[in-house]
Amino acid sequence: MRLLGFPEREEGLVERWIRDVLQPDGLSKVFVVEHAQRALVAPPMPVAPPRAIIARLLNYKDRDCIVWTNRETDRAVLKNCKISIYPDYTNKAQTSRKGFLEVKAKLRAMNIRCMLLYPAHLKLISGGKSYFFFTILRRSGDGCSYGTRLDRSDLGSLELAQLVLLVWMERTGGCVGRAKSRSLHSGVTTLSAEWYYGGDGS
Repeated sequence: MRLLGFPEREEGLVERWIRDVLQPDGLSKVFVVEHAQRALVAPPMPVAPPRAIIARLLNYKDRDCIVWTNRETDRAVLKNCKISIYPDYTNKAQTSRKGFLEVKAKLRAMNIRCMLLYPAHLKLISGGKSYFFFTILRRSGDGCSYGTRLDRSDLGSLELAQLVLLVWMERTGGCVGRAKSRSLHSGVTTLSAEWYYGGDGS
């Protein structure tokens, strides 16, 4: 995870500060900060904000608990510095998350609840059901025509799935889409989607 605003030369306090000051509810019994280091940039000038800290935890559930507590509490302070904590995404995950922004805007314009889950999964809530989209983007060639193929199994909102695929097709300039869904349990359906460039639309 990434900590912003943590004072310089205080990296060794990260674990103790989280446990004793932030005090997240639900930390595991094995909570430990395996490693904490500053972002690899030159030390800041005295008046500049401190560099970000990248911290690696033993348990990902502890990370989620800490990020949530930081967002909901006003205790995230050290030496009068406000501390902000976020998941640390890889470049690939950041690119995938940015790809969802246009889709989220269109869904919200339709009053469809949606949110991004870690690391880059889109969750939609429609008609009392939750849909999870795990998306792979691939580009190859310069296909100019496109079509969609959607395999559906008890998917409550075909239009919803088509919307997400079509928005991405508009964004990538034309592609062939494929989606599969399976019911996990009552009220939850998982839809895995792939789309890629293709010249014949088949």
